[in-house]
Amino acid sequence: MTGERVKTHVLVMCLASTVALAQPAQPSLVAAPLEVEPNPSLNKHELGMRNAYFTMVELDSGAIVTSKRETETALTETKRQDFRDSDEALAQLAVKAKTLYALHAWTDLTTGKQLTLHGRVVRDDGKAMGAAVVQAPLKGEKPDKVMKKLAKELLEQLKLGALPAQKEVAVVPPPVETPPVEVTKDPPPDFVPPPPPPLVDPIV
Repeated sequence: MTGERVKTHVLVMCLASTVALAQPAQPSLVAAPLEVEPNPSLNKHELGMRNAYFTMVELDSGAIVTSKRETETALTETKRQDFRDSDEALAQLAVKAKTLYALHAWTDLTTGKQLTLHGRVVRDDGKAMGAAVVQAPLKGEKPDKVMKKLAKELLEQLKLGALPAQKEVAVVPPPVETPPVEVTKDPPPDFVPPPPPPLVDPIV
């Protein structure tokens, strides 16, 4: 390899390293399984809807998503199922999955055949980081196909990829040192002897 080629190779490697360093880190995320409200029109499509939802989370969330196996392990260790109502449960799931955020979503079908998807994300310390609701009519389409569209819209609204990749650290200002106060004692007053007793004439 000639000297010019070596220089070019080194320059390309440096540029590649600079670009890699400039790219922002992605937040880590665990997605709880999609919760499907019991409905005769949805029951037989539940597995397909869950798979469609998880696939979109993996592809379009903008976050580093734990695998299904890792998620199942975290769910087993968490021993909680109340993710819809409890931010604490979602925070525990994030801790067990060793991610910064946990996502939960559930879906139901309205009387007007509107498929609704509700979702929210919670940080591992229990802080709510966002929530959204999206809706679309079935119009004769398969629920799993509509779920794909809804999941994409939900993720766009939650903006998971824009969440901080690391938890902010509270900056504690250094303590202000107060200089010791010097107490100045007044000098003792000069000693003044008491006046002599008055002179009394002797009694004759």
